[in-house]
Amino acid sequence: MNLTSLPVFETTWFHSETSRTFVIGDIHGQHRMLDYLLRGVRFDYELDTLICLGDYADGRSNGVASHNLFRVISILSRIKNKILLKGNHDLWAIQYLNNNLSRDDRNWWTRNGGDITLTEFKSLTEEQNQIVLDFYSSLIDYYETNDYICVHAGRMMSYPMDKQSEDSLFWSREFVENCVQKDKLVADKLTIVGHTIVQSLGFQSVPTFKNNVLMMDTGAGYGIKLSITDITDINKLRFYQISK
Repeated sequence: MNLTSLPVFETTWFHSETSRTFVIGDIHGQHRMLDYLLRGVRFDYELDTLICLGDYADGRSNGVASHNLFRVISILSRIKNKILLKGNHDLWAIQYLNNNLSRDDRNWWTRNGGDITLTEFKSLTEEQNQIVLDFYSSLIDYYETNDYICVHAGRMMSYPMDKQSEDSLFWSREFVENCVQKDKLVADKLTIVGHTIVQSLGFQSVPTFKNNVLMMDTGAGYGIKLSITDITDINKLRFYQISK
């Protein structure tokens, strides 16, 4: 399986002749990077499919000015075929919006970018707030096909996806550490994850493929790079990315 990088060019609205499937890493409110990256791969909003690995808000680089959840949602809403996964930051936001986020979790959330999201939530109109609520209610825990599994954090290979724990799906880094960093495991099925920034495991800031695991979080939450991979042909993965 090959993983190759192609240059990104900003383009105008594009219609492809055949549909493609892309998976994108953790966006963390980087609406401009998301917009430019979709333009760069000539994403067809009618034909192509976009799989998002979760964590749509809570960026932590330059404050509110460069992070906007509502604008991210607005861009994604234009895409006809999309699969929106849930991440751990989304769990915090959902609990907050449903008034069941504990004080300890709220403190942990705000120390990890949630303060920016809270500021944005307070500025939303009633209509915008409902759009955000509807967006979060549409998120799913994982996505599985015959060829691959997409999940935010990881999984336990001894259990089917519908039997995974919340910790495995959204929080734990054990799966990627064992497969990618420590070479202890080879995933039994191509597994595409976000959550763990590739640089934190000692790799360069590009999508990292190892032992049948594709890591997609390249640090957009810190304003580093947002990455997207064309997985239409899983035997020839092609990634693209953009920096701020």
